[in-house]
Amino acid sequence: MKTVLFSTALLVPVVGLSLAAISAPAKSSSLTTSVGPNSAAVEVTTQEGGLAAGTYAIDGVHSSTVFRILHNRVANFYGRFNQIEGSLTWGGEDLSQAKVSVTIPMESVDTNDTKRDDHLRGPDFFNSRRFPKMTFVSSKVEGTPKALKVTGTLSLHGVEKEITVPASFTGFAETKFGDRAGFEAKFSIDRTEFGIDAYPDNLGATVEITLALETVKK
Repeated sequence: MKTVLFSTALLVPVVGLSLAAISAPAKSSSLTTSVGPNSAAVEVTTQEGGLAAGTYAIDGVHSSTVFRILHNRVANFYGRFNQIEGSLTWGGEDLSQAKVSVTIPMESVDTNDTKRDDHLRGPDFFNSRRFPKMTFVSSKVEGTPKALKVTGTLSLHGVEKEITVPASFTGFAETKFGDRAGFEAKFSIDRTEFGIDAYPDNLGATVEITLALETVKK
């Protein structure tokens, strides 16, 4: 049987989701903390509302895109994308004004094995030379900060598909590096719906994705 260098197809979409965690004011808690002797104190809050209207950029260095797929029908395999960029914009407490745009370079796939990563970038899977980026652009955000629903268009491997992703607001802090807000989303896609269907006997069709975003206000 031909050995398969695992796949991932999926992800980003998601990216898009985590964005709007800003709805009606709610109860909150806060604490002051510092890390290291030279760190400035940071005010951290779990407040579910009250984020100022404006544009927030995704901090790619402090955000994570992780995927999981079943390999050989026996074990889950994990990988990640090392690069992500985009922005979140919204109008205060009105979630209907929230928008998100996310881009993930397919060349940044990382499964801790150079040969496998090259295989994933090739024509069997992502074909990153022909389709260098995966993008998600939202069309609607609804729900509450702890239970968001972000609908938008996921573009992957030359295919565009509307998806709805569940997401949640994870925190806000005023730091010396700017006002920062976090969001997280967990969802799944069917890689075959995006034309990534190689090695069906070795790789599952479902790809589970976790997207954790840290954003900074521009």
